[in-house]
Amino acid sequence: IHTITGIPCYYVEIRGDRVLFRTSNNEAAYTVTDLDGNVIFTCQRSDLSFLSDAEDSLLTAVLRTGSEWLPVLRILDRDGNPIATTVYGSAAQYGDRLVFADDASYRVTDLAGNDLLRLPRLRE
Repeated sequence: IHTITGIPCYYVEIRGDRVLFRTSNNEAAYTVTDLDGNVIFTCQRSDLSFLSDAEDSLLTAVLRTGSEWLPVLRILDRDGNPIATTVYGSAAQYGDRLVFADDASYRVTDLAGNDLLRLPRLRE
């Protein structure tokens, strides 16, 4: 374990002006800071990660209850605000575009979650 800017650190990842710290070895606990160490937000009971290798990468959180991981993926902006939620497990960021499926549609949005293209999912 390392302590960086007073935050316990079991894992660290940097994208642009955001630093993602895993703050517990046994729990799904994360802190996101700016480059000066100011805490932007914390996340408990979720596996938090950057969505892409881009400097402006969004974040994703896979929810956890107790010892079980739920098939719910939350897409967050760089300040931890929710953009979208999907139970279909994956999202991709391509530059300034976000691609994912929700329960009713396949979606292409901007990085704020505003629809650019929405196609209905076909059901049997």
